[in-house]
Formats: sequence, C-alpha cells, structure tokens
Amino acid sequence: MPRPLSLLLLVLFLHVRYSKMQVEDKDDFQKKCRPSTCGKGGLKIRFPYRLESSPPLCGVPGMELSCSGEDTILALPHEGSLTVTTIDYLRGETTIKLGGSWAQCSVANFTSINLTTTIYRPYSWNVTLVECPGELAPNISYDFNIGSPISCLSSETQFVYIVGGNEDMDKVPSQCRAIANVLNMPLPRTTGDFEDTVDDFVANREVTLSWSVPPVTDECKACEKEREVVLKVEKFLATYKTIKPMRYTFSELKKITKRFRSKLGQGGFGSVYKGELANGIPVAVKMLERSKGDGQEFINEVATIGRIHHVNVIAIGIARGIEYLHQGCNQRILHFDIKPHNILLDHKFNPKISDFGLAKLCSRDQSIVSMTAARGTLGYIAPEVYSRNFGTVSYKSDVYSFGMLVLEIVGGRRIIDPEIENQSEFYFPEWIYDQLVNGQDIGSAMQIAASEAEIASKLAIVALWCIQWNSTNRPSMTRVVQMLTGDSQKLRMPPKPFVPSDSSSS
Repeated sequence: MPRPLSLLLLVLFLHVRYSKMQVEDKDDFQKKCRPSTCGKGGLKIRFPYRLESSPPLCGVPGMELSCSGEDTILALPHEGSLTVTTIDYLRGETTIKLGGSWAQCSVANFTSINLTTTIYRPYSWNVTLVECPGELAPNISYDFNIGSPISCLSSETQFVYIVGGNEDMDKVPSQCRAIANVLNMPLPRTTGDFEDTVDDFVANREVTLSWSVPPVTDECKACEKEREVVLKVEKFLATYKTIKPMRYTFSELKKITKRFRSKLGQGGFGSVYKGELANGIPVAVKMLERSKGDGQEFINEVATIGRIHHVNVIAIGIARGIEYLHQGCNQRILHFDIKPHNILLDHKFNPKISDFGLAKLCSRDQSIVSMTAARGTLGYIAPEVYSRNFGTVSYKSDVYSFGMLVLEIVGGRRIIDPEIENQSEFYFPEWIYDQLVNGQDIGSAMQIAASEAEIASKLAIVALWCIQWNSTNRPSMTRVVQMLTGDSQKLRMPPKPFVPSDSSSS
C-alpha cells in the first residue's frame, strides 16, 4: 500500500541564467567565481564584472576591474583608470569618480571627455551654460531647471549657471546670456532633482555609466532580481533556525523527484511534484516558478507551516485543521484560500490543508485583519474579502470558504461549474437551502443513499451557517466542529445566507 505524501518541501525555484556565460558546470562556476572585493571595505565584484586576477569565465570580456589599495578601478580606453564608487547590478549601472584635470573644475572640461564605449554609455543631460551679471536670488523658485552658480567659472561680477538644455530661454532672466548652447553633460544618477544632480556632479565629480552586453547583461539583470529574492529568503530563514529547515541543492531535488517526472498538481504560483527522500519518505516538492518577484509566497508558506506542529491538522479533518490554524498556534493563521485543490488526502483519506501562499498571520485576539487587495479563489472568497462594503475581514472569512467547500462535498459538484453556461440559472447553495427549508429529501434529489442522507443534511446545514453573508452570523470554527460532532437533531436551520438570484436579477 503506498505511503502518504507526509512531507511538503517548499522550493524557491529560480532559473539562474548561467547558460549565457558558457559555463558547463554551475557548481564549478560558483567555486571559481565567488564575489570578491578590493580590501575589506571595497565594493562587491561579481558577474558580469571580474577582477583581472580572476578566471576569464567569471566575467564578461571588457568588464574587468582592478584594485588600488581598497579602491576599485575601471579602465576606459579614452580616459584611463577611474575609481569606481558604486555598482548597481540590478539597474546595470556603475558610478565612477573623475580625476586628473577634472579635480580643478569639472564643468570646464566635460565637453572633452569621452566615456562611451561598446559596453558603457554615460547617464547625461542636455544643458546650456548661462552667464549673469549678478548672482540670482537663491531663495526664489524658478520655473525652469537651473543649478547653483559654478564657482570655478564665475567671478565677482559674473556668475555662470547650468540650465537644462531643453528649457525655454525666455524664462531665464533677461540680463543673462547663453555662453555655451545645448551640450551633452555626463552626470550621476541621483534621486534628487536637476539642481541636486548638477550640484552633486560639481562637488563630487561623479558620473554614472550604464552598461550593456546583450544578451548577457540583460540576463544578468534578471539574475540580480532573483538574487535579491534569494537574499530576502535567506534573511528570513536565518530567523527560523529554531525549526531547522533542511536545505537541498538543485541536483538533490532532481534526484528526489526523479527529474520532476511526476507532477501532482498546478497552483497559482507554481507546480507540485512527487518525490522521495533517500530514507524512503515520500514528499511533495512545491516549486514556486511564477513568484511575484519578492519571494513573499515562499516566506508565507514556510512561516505558516513552521508554526503548524500539531498532528490534528492532518488527523481529524478539515474543520479541526482550520480550527487549529485559528486557535491552536502561537499566532492565528488565516488561510484565505480554503478550496478543494488545497486539501490533500493520504491513502487513508485523512485530509491535509496545503498551500499557505496567501496566508496571513495575526495575533489570536485580533478580530479584524487589514488587507490591501482581495485574495483567494472565485467561488470561495467571502464577500467582505472581495469588497469592504460587505464588512471587515477576519477569521470568519475562512469559515465562509470552508462552508463553500463542504457544500461541494455534499453536492458532489463545483460551486462554480464551467459546464453551466449561465451560472445565475442554478446556484447550488440556494437550491439546497430551499430543499431543506421546504422539507424536501435532498438524498433522493442528489441520488444519495438513505443511510447517508442524514449526514448530507447535517453537513449542508452547517455549511449554510458558514456562508452567511454577514460574517457576524457565521460560527467560529470551534463552534463548527461542535456542530459537526454533535447531534444533528439539535441543529437549527440558519437564516437565508444570500440574496435570491431572481431578486438580484430583477
């Protein structure tokens, strides 16, 4: 008899793009091309850059760096050796500091500089140099881009300013005149406005270069985004040392899943594959292939499953499992995606709640949960999750989803049935409510055996309590468990939980 899939391995599957590097063995690349620095305080140097002393495979040709003490040096064909101050691998940008004759008056020499190569292109603005017979009032806000006066070009009687080259010169004070028309000026990329950027260049002589070696560096920028996700996940896992999460290499995962041969299912963020550990324990390996970009789904799942250390979540049933999520952990766990696809069954049909990618943690005494957007699956989302006009989001939202799930179990059909063209013509929860209120035998109507009809009615009544439109009328999961395990004769029929379809369409 097959053993149950008793373990879920969560894998943040990031396609690191080393194929463009012409590296046959990724592990070999990692060993030979570890990030390096120029001294302890130096910049981190990694692909597509490499130090000249590193193997050629560690970087892109033409993107070699060297060290001068703790300074990182970039050599450009027309300007010689320049000090690198920052490297932004995500944007594909490197900021350099101009030296030599630039130290005296950087603005006076920028027309003669050539920073463009087949790899690099300077960040720049079109500018105009303007000379005024007096200093412009610094406390006046002008409606055109202008920097502070350039001291090395100005005198006691004449002040030189840098003005945006695309500005209408009629806006410039009439006593000023252009002494150098539209010029292309290399500048640093800053978060400030034009004045801040120009002043930064004048003071620090720094210029930002964008780099590109298609398609290698384009792939590298994508890798950098993935690297940021990995760093975020690593930081999170470092805080989870107490639960000692196992780490696996990609090669090990291929062995565990037999090269991802057996696919168990497909979720919103990735696929789940069947596998087996070396000790024979069967596992499900979830690969988050379509992460939103920040690794949050992976963190949600690990954080949530890490707090679920009670056998009842897989032993007594879905209701007790959700009750445990709400009441049995150190923090209340709201699942927000209870649906059939997220309930796994072992060989004894014991249910297991899975896929905590949308889960939210809150304190156990917190009755209202803030959300920025609806989450969940159509047909199972509580009204208040879909729109705040229907009330506040709380643990009762999971109760609603559970009720819809139970109705599907009772009816043996989907709540949202793709085979029915007009869903409004037949809404199963409304139909079963009408059957129960009118004293009809739902067993015969749904072709359920007489011995199971009472159980079906009991489940339906509990489910109808759970899907009450007003969340305050829904029971807690603790009360749901009591209703399911108690005497069916003592169950009261709930009020109608929804607006009738005929009235809503009129």
